[in-house]
Amino acid sequence: MGARTGGCGSGWICRSVEAPATAEPNVDAMDAEPSELATLEIGWRGTLVVGRLEGEVDLSNAAALEARILAALRDAPALVLDLADVTYLDSAGLALLSRVQLACRGSGIGLACVLRDGSRTSRTLELAGFELAGMRLVGSIEEAEERLIGSDRG
Repeated sequence: MGARTGGCGSGWICRSVEAPATAEPNVDAMDAEPSELATLEIGWRGTLVVGRLEGEVDLSNAAALEARILAALRDAPALVLDLADVTYLDSAGLALLSRVQLACRGSGIGLACVLRDGSRTSRTLELAGFELAGMRLVGSIEEAEERLIGSDRG
């Protein structure tokens, strides 16, 4: 069979998937341990939930990481994902971030991603259009805090 070219209508099976109104974590993925390629620490900084992700995010660990992040959103007014120490991010990682962004948007939760300036992860998110889609890409947790809740301060 020859290689297919083009998009929908060119022999590809296409379907649109809508994000659920409320983000329910994938219970099966929550039970799975992320591979040793990445670590995720989740904690609070004032009123922000901060998820610090380090290492490589790929198909082997994206679902388990996503489930842990979505579970942390339940009582969060805002989420900061610190991706400064992410060294590799494949399409599964981009899909994870896209679904987290949709879940935050659907729940009215602010979202910012901390990136190391000039890193591959930063460049990947810029090229994928995450900032154009409304994701706040910042250089530090302090900058994320200011962008997410700074306007609420008196």
